[in-house]
Amino acid sequence: MGLNYYVKYTLLAIALTIALGACNSTKYVPQDKYLLVKNELKNNAKTVDEDEIKAVIKQKPNKKIFELFRFNLFVYNLFDSAKVAKRNERKRKRLEKRNDRRVEKGKEPKEFNPVLSHRIKYKIGNAPVVFDSIFMNKSVTDLSLFLKNNGYFNNRVSAKPVRDTNSRKVTVQYEIKAGKPYKIKEVAYSIDDKDLLPAIKKATKETSLRNGAIFSLEEIDDERQRLTKSMRDQGYYYFNQNFVTYEVDSTIGNHRVYIRQKVNNPVTEERLPSGEDTLVEKMHQKYRVQNVYINTNYSTEFQSVTNDTVKYDDLYFVNTKKSNYKPRVLADAIYIAPNEFYSQSRQEYTYDRLSSLNNFRFINIQFEEAGNDTALLNCYINLTPILRQSVSAEAEGTNTGGNLGVSGNLGYTNRNLFKGAEMFRVRLRGGVEAQQTNNPVEGDQETQGSNLERISPFNTTEYGIETSLYLPDLLLPKNVYRYELPNYKNPKTNVNLNFNYQRRPDFTRNLINTSYAYFWSGNTKNSNDYAFYPLNLSIIRIDKRDYFDQRLRDLQNPFLLNTYSDHLIAGSKFNYTWTNQNLRKNQNAIWNRVTVETAGNLLAQSSDWLGLNKTNGEYYELFGIRYAQFVKVANDFRVYNNITKNSKMAYRFHAGVGVPYGNRNVLPYDKSFFAGGANDIRAWTARSLGPGSTPDSVTAGIDQVGDVLLEANVEYRAQLTDMFEIAFFADMGNIWVLERDQQVESSIFRFDRFYEEIAVGTGIGFRFDFSFLLLRLDWGVQMRDPALAEGERWIFQSKDLYNEANQNNYNMRSTFNLGIGYPF
Repeated sequence: MGLNYYVKYTLLAIALTIALGACNSTKYVPQDKYLLVKNELKNNAKTVDEDEIKAVIKQKPNKKIFELFRFNLFVYNLFDSAKVAKRNERKRKRLEKRNDRRVEKGKEPKEFNPVLSHRIKYKIGNAPVVFDSIFMNKSVTDLSLFLKNNGYFNNRVSAKPVRDTNSRKVTVQYEIKAGKPYKIKEVAYSIDDKDLLPAIKKATKETSLRNGAIFSLEEIDDERQRLTKSMRDQGYYYFNQNFVTYEVDSTIGNHRVYIRQKVNNPVTEERLPSGEDTLVEKMHQKYRVQNVYINTNYSTEFQSVTNDTVKYDDLYFVNTKKSNYKPRVLADAIYIAPNEFYSQSRQEYTYDRLSSLNNFRFINIQFEEAGNDTALLNCYINLTPILRQSVSAEAEGTNTGGNLGVSGNLGYTNRNLFKGAEMFRVRLRGGVEAQQTNNPVEGDQETQGSNLERISPFNTTEYGIETSLYLPDLLLPKNVYRYELPNYKNPKTNVNLNFNYQRRPDFTRNLINTSYAYFWSGNTKNSNDYAFYPLNLSIIRIDKRDYFDQRLRDLQNPFLLNTYSDHLIAGSKFNYTWTNQNLRKNQNAIWNRVTVETAGNLLAQSSDWLGLNKTNGEYYELFGIRYAQFVKVANDFRVYNNITKNSKMAYRFHAGVGVPYGNRNVLPYDKSFFAGGANDIRAWTARSLGPGSTPDSVTAGIDQVGDVLLEANVEYRAQLTDMFEIAFFADMGNIWVLERDQQVESSIFRFDRFYEEIAVGTGIGFRFDFSFLLLRLDWGVQMRDPALAEGERWIFQSKDLYNEANQNNYNMRSTFNLGIGYPF
């Protein structure tokens, strides 16, 4: 039975399931009712997002997979509701009898757990959405209001149910005649307190309420919030959104509106000498910060300054005898400036900086007036420390480049090593991993023994020690005003020293790494994360097994021989990650990461100063190892588009190039690109694809790496239940090497043919969300294999040349990948 047999009957089974689900969809719809199957929207409001309009509609049909099959409704209809209820009742009665006996014996009664059919029907399944005209009419009203709030004051919305009496299904047709949107002609300001004029002018410089813009109630709300924050940043501590009101006049004609923004004065209730209460209007007051008090051992409400107070950098630290923190490190995190006007931004930034120290489980910043009839505030910062030292032991699943494993960690953490919020961590790590390899079991006894190791559940052993010291700021010269707000947040300086031992089927690797790095985030609405490693030093020693070394030599490929050799990497790296993704909101998002890395340049410039001599007159060595010299650039770009509330499309484009030069003409193994695996092109095992169109007979048994990577992925994700998700995906891409002497031509990246060497894989995936862990099973099928001869690369093309060269006929090639988390 060939490939066509399986494809034909799989498609037939899918078609029959869809047809059965369609025929059975009204099984539990009352006889005089209709199943809502579609909301059709005819809309001419061009400036309003149609997805936002659809979200206003109250009643929505049962969700579909691929807009074809109502899976959850199908599951609901599989079980007879009356029979399920009877089974539950019988089980409940049996449980009541057992519980009576348990109570007599003094035991706790057991809780009722519904029968399996009940859990499937009501947890996975969804009841049919029965059309209700009340919801339809309410949707019409809400749609009209929504459009008015977006500038379409003269809109007309209608709805009509189209019923199919034979199938008892209904489609609701919504028609929106939006009319012409109203635009802002002028925004005027009415301010009761004329002393506020300078502050209001400053606050309105960034306004989005511009002349000619389409009226939007959401924009007005945003402007109110922005204006309020700006006023509070200028010292108006008690200013809030209730002081800002708007009047909109749409009667001026020509589809224009006049907006009057009014800033009202505060009104307080006071008692007259006569005993009567009256309302008194007051002016807005600017407040300065008089003193800042910090209590680092807060446990009860701090109300007064104690005798145990130390002044440092204009800040007052109380309860210092009990404090485990140097005043300097906390002062560097506090941007609330004494003797200056109050600022909400300074308060928020101070909270973020104190939180980023990872030393306090409770942070409270509050202000109190320094006295009656004053414009002064005292700031009280109350901090409750978390446990300074901790020891942890944990087991975890790992997913390294698509290779699954298990590991154990024993860790020690000191969050305040030198009383400056320095976080010191030591972690002992050991684990095993299942490396995916392709080497056939053949050859001598040593080779066969190695391959028996390969096919065991776990064939890679790894252990090591990691030490790191995080400092709570960027250790850089500062020549700015002490309280000037930085344009970054969450700054960290990290010093790292690691040792790692890894025993793989083909070789043993020892790695020593030390690095010095800066981490920080942009102080912006979207997430901007930066990581800069001015120093990143790694020494890698690779001890190849004899059979593997001989295999490399037999290939007569200098590129692979150099890749699998000892390396010394002394370089720098910079990462920049940008995203507008909000994990708490189900919204469209973009994610992008740029990585730039260089190595060997400083050593090359310092070789004479270090007294290094060229080995064999060709290259330099340090510690007996030929050091690497390269520049590497990579970009990982992702887009997430929501289709419905429970389904989305995910796209990724990943590209990179590494150029070795100077002292070594190949990239180190750890710095090379690879293709295939659970997070990559899933129809191939990890590091088995490429480079280029190199035949499998040449690359079998060797992890394939390259200098150039091109990869694109697209994935449809549909959530069927709270725990279960299905996905359909297509992956494409490959790796190549750059041209150099004695390199296999088919592996070299050429602009005139690289597109002909793109591998394509498609497949289906299942995801199980356990809240703390997302387990993923993907099955990928090789649709286009560039390792095959031209004219035979697509799965549907004949394989005459392949079958002629091999004893067995070509069969469909596929790979199962077990992963943790989403692939991208």
